Amino acid sequence: HNIEIKKNSSTNATISFEEKNVKPDKNFILYYSVSDEEFDVSMVDFHGYNEDGYFLMMVAPGKVKEKEKPAPKNIAFILDTSGSMAGKKIEQAKNALKFCLNSLNEGDRFNVINFSSNIYYFQEKLIDVNKESVSEALDYVNNLQARGGTDINNSLLKGIDLFKDKSDRPNYIVFITDGEPTVGVTKESDIMKNVRTANGKKTRIFVFGVGYNLNTMLLDRLGKENHGIADYITPDEDIEVKISNFYSKISDPILSDVTLKIPGIKTYDVYPMTLGDIFAGTQLLIVGRYKGSGTKTAVLEGKKKGRSVSYQFDVTFEQRSKKHKYIPRLWAIRKVGYLLEEIKLNGESKEVVDEITELGKRYGIVTPYTSFLITEEEKQTVSSNVMRDMEAGSPKFQSTPAPMAVEQSVMKESSGRDAVVISKSNKQYQNAQNVPSNEMLRSMGIQTIRNVEDKTFYDKDGQWIDSAYKEGMKKVRVKYLSDEYFKLIKNNAGINEYIHIANNLILVFNNTAYEIYE
Repeated sequence: HNIEIKKNSSTNATISFEEKNVKPDKNFILYYSVSDEEFDVSMVDFHGYNEDGYFLMMVAPGKVKEKEKPAPKNIAFILDTSGSMAGKKIEQAKNALKFCLNSLNEGDRFNVINFSSNIYYFQEKLIDVNKESVSEALDYVNNLQARGGTDINNSLLKGIDLFKDKSDRPNYIVFITDGEPTVGVTKESDIMKNVRTANGKKTRIFVFGVGYNLNTMLLDRLGKENHGIADYITPDEDIEVKISNFYSKISDPILSDVTLKIPGIKTYDVYPMTLGDIFAGTQLLIVGRYKGSGTKTAVLEGKKKGRSVSYQFDVTFEQRSKKHKYIPRLWAIRKVGYLLEEIKLNGESKEVVDEITELGKRYGIVTPYTSFLITEEEKQTVSSNVMRDMEAGSPKFQSTPAPMAVEQSVMKESSGRDAVVISKSNKQYQNAQNVPSNEMLRSMGIQTIRNVEDKTFYDKDGQWIDSAYKEGMKKVRVKYLSDEYFKLIKNNAGINEYIHIANNLILVFNNTAYEIYE
């Protein structure tokens, strides 16, 4: 379920869920915890039979002490003011920058750079936030005009150079562009090499691509390799709203350079791969696999206001746990997102494609490599619906990823509408907080996939088949509503969660395949 959280105070919040024209197919379950600690770590897990376990860990900053000032940060805003930004785009971008400037905290240091064929500074170096400096920066932004070419390379290098002095603060760049490099160094590999060499201070770069005529390969790499993000704003989305919402989340860093260690338990395939920073009012959601069991001590480390800090929490990994059956699917969705990005940036390999295909088949994840899971008619409907909602910035995809019913060839495109949609979709998969409900799949046009707890079923000519079923498996045939049918339910605790989905069904339960028929 996609929920809206409104924090009324440090101890009071309103959680709301609203959906129209849907038939609810699962219970609404809200997990939450309360804590007076600086940080709170909660964990739930799922550990079935014959495989390693899955865990979901939630890390959130606790209640901020009254009168405690936000941690100071260094931040530079770099705006593309080339000719292609003229009109509505430059006005929305300027309004977004003004929102960010007005939201700077006392103690921050900042600067504004704009670029076209040349590079221009508001100031030569980072300056302290005060009423006068912000007012002057607002005037500077108001006077920006769009003209000239696009020198992405030098704008980034000049921005990174602002952070050359040693500092205990987190360093951020917010980079906004609508085009491909046309001036100076224009080759993607050369730009990336130059940025890698320059960014020794590990400044985080948050990239926003505006429109479709840009190099998504370059922007995706910039975000990924510099521990930030790359996001895209379609022509139908409002630049001001998108960037303002983003800045509101990162304006108050609580813990930077976050790492998590759990001695005594083997964890692997953990996502996100890099934890990054934790900001006030946000939650870090971590999913992964584990071997072993028992209560262990999780160690959360990072930097707070320039000093290294460490927090310890007890977490329990169950040897067997059949609760929280959604966790494997959420983990698989995130892993697929990272694998798809690997293919987009570095090309296909058989091993990666095979893994995407296997995860997609098991969990009903529609990607360019598993679009065979749905019919040709569904592909066209889904592609049209997803493209429409994605371009409009639909909130339904903020925490729940959309199916990717496009051809594999799209993965090789670096510019254009399809390239942008693929990049946006990859990020949705990597940052997924919810798994798509059957109702959402149906609303997108998918009628032949049904997810039930940790299982996925496919409709093949009127018979629903468990994804765990392999051709050649011996089947126990049971007539629907017969005495054997009810005996099967009675003697197998938990089978009722799956057996009711259809009258004609192949179900694998406890390593046995059952064929239910009318």
